Amino acid sequence: MTEDSRDRLTLHLSVALACLRGPLVRAFAGRGRSRRRELDLAPTMASNIAGSVAEAMTFERDGTPVIWTRIAATIEAQLRVLPEHQARNWAGANSVQSEAARKEIAALLSDRLATEFSVRARNRPVVTPATQVWCGAADAKSRTSE
Repeated sequence: MTEDSRDRLTLHLSVALACLRGPLVRAFAGRGRSRRRELDLAPTMASNIAGSVAEAMTFERDGTPVIWTRIAATIEAQLRVLPEHQARNWAGANSVQSEAARKEIAALLSDRLATEFSVRARNRPVVTPATQVWCGAADAKSRTSE
């Protein structure tokens, strides 16, 4: 895996972690209503993270594409062994500590996924407009010349 792919994977994981709902993260970290760490939320969180990351990255093992449920299972296993202090910092009120913890968790997940799978950035098709399609540029020129 190239360094660029690893960085992109870490970035996508960090964004996916940031997009998880606050009450879900707080309950997982033990900062919710019950003040108990609810590890049974790990499958839901892993599913959301894997779905988000699988849109931007491709995962393979021995040249065979890996389905996103395998990716989710790997993420879930890593979330379950996440140290309590790291989870609590991620769900904390201090935004500096929370962001730092989120980035650390993303790096841990990235390392785990990179060791289990071959990860590459998904190529996105380049969309070029067809001929005779208005994109606003011609109209903008004519308005400025008047």
